[in-house]
Amino acid sequence: MAGNIDTIQLILTAQCNSRCSYCYQTAKKSLRMERDVLQAALELAAASPSGKMCLVFLGGEPLLEFASVREAVALAEQEITPEKSYRFKISTNGFLIDEGTAAFLDEHRFELHLSFDGIREAQDYRTEGSFQVIDTLIDRLKRQHPQMFERRLRICMTVIPAAIPYLARSFHYLLEKGIRNVTISPSVLPHPEWSLEQIAQLDEQYGQLHETSLSHLESTGKVPMLLLRKRKDAGAARPVGGLMCGLPAATQVAVDVNGQVYGCATLVESYQEFPSDFLRVRLAPLKMGDVRDPEFWDRLAAFPELTRKAGIFHNREMKYSSYGKCGACAYSDVCSICPVSIGLDPRNTDPDRVPDFFCAFNQVALKYRNLFPPVY
Repeated sequence: MAGNIDTIQLILTAQCNSRCSYCYQTAKKSLRMERDVLQAALELAAASPSGKMCLVFLGGEPLLEFASVREAVALAEQEITPEKSYRFKISTNGFLIDEGTAAFLDEHRFELHLSFDGIREAQDYRTEGSFQVIDTLIDRLKRQHPQMFERRLRICMTVIPAAIPYLARSFHYLLEKGIRNVTISPSVLPHPEWSLEQIAQLDEQYGQLHETSLSHLESTGKVPMLLLRKRKDAGAARPVGGLMCGLPAATQVAVDVNGQVYGCATLVESYQEFPSDFLRVRLAPLKMGDVRDPEFWDRLAAFPELTRKAGIFHNREMKYSSYGKCGACAYSDVCSICPVSIGLDPRNTDPDRVPDFFCAFNQVALKYRNLFPPVY
């Protein structure tokens, strides 16, 4: 048997109760994962040689299928042995987290990834009018589930060019709420409105964020922003060796609502329509077929070589943006840009052309990472 899968992303539904303005899932449908597919995905987890398995619950909005979350956890926990452990993550917009849901997630030690962009002005770009709902949820989790709040809650901020002026204030607001873990990522969608002049604005915001983080470290000993957490004896844990991301390693798979298996949730077809043939042609050979097919493991073994032929996952040193060639960049060895973003711009036909906004965002963020002291 080939393959050593340690992470399975379960796409429980292709539907969502929100329509975030910059979501890459552009064609959500009323599709849900049936019980036989869920069971097959859990059997795949049990069959993997990996002794540590992570189940990641995704959608759409996975809490629309909370019954499936509960069932998957029950099935997984039956498979726990001294040689095999399971941990759970869920990525959610938070709208459906009532007390019963929160109690379940806390009891089973879920890592809760909450999509939230900070202050009202920033969050309105994601989903207008949603700020108060999530602000109230954060307070409730802090009060009623302090262990989950402090150790297993992660706020996942997504930045678009229009929201850059609110970045530092949003981060400061999250610190005041007591948030311990924050990721800040650029949108993977194309942003033709992005301009070179906005780099100065982005740099100013990250400079403020950097100073806030230094002050917070001095007063609390904590570094909430995951990007700034550095070990004193280790470099950044990011893809190296010319890979754009970890997908070619094939240690992670995504099981779609219909049982089709992909290398990553960004490749799943049930909830998105690719904007051009650029991605359709390159990603079609990467499909691993049905999770219930006995020949799945053979296709998994062939997957790493197929990613090389796709042209967007390798040769990072050859990639480039308007700001230069990646191989000549000071941050080349630690930078990570989602390869799928290359093909989400319908005007792009070059597999080496990375989005300008993504590139600029990473350059500024990594500049301040380099300036931050290692603390662990």
